[in-house]
Amino acid sequence: MTTFIRIARAFPWDTVKHQLTDERSHQFGLHLAKIIQFPKNRELNHWIKELYNLCYWLQDIKLKPKSKHLTKMQMDDYFFGWCNDAGSFSALLKRIRSNFKFKEDDSKDLELFNNKVDPFLSELKNKLTSKIEFTLEDMKNLVNQYLL
Repeated sequence: MTTFIRIARAFPWDTVKHQLTDERSHQFGLHLAKIIQFPKNRELNHWIKELYNLCYWLQDIKLKPKSKHLTKMQMDDYFFGWCNDAGSFSALLKRIRSNFKFKEDDSKDLELFNNKVDPFLSELKNKLTSKIEFTLEDMKNLVNQYLL
């Protein structure tokens, strides 16, 4: 059995910003959209695990020179941008619908965003900026509470 050791290390903002704006943030948004669009799909547990794998590391990032953690605003600007507003989230849903050949109906996208996605992201960011370690079980609980 392999044991992973987490090492606390502070990084310059430019290095962290590059890590935050890579493909992970877009993949997070796509998996979130799939969960919302297809809550009874057999891949649901896989998508939840992917959400967790794509974002749990945000809690470990520390910025130089004072080894501060990311703020919610920094997470919003650089990681959650793909699903952090109704327009972007609606675009993700449209992309998912077209990939799955699902009939277009975006009339409830704003309602989905306001009632499910926005509260989910808010609580997720609270968890990631807290001092308590964020686990896969925490992600499952958040998805069940807000998205399903």
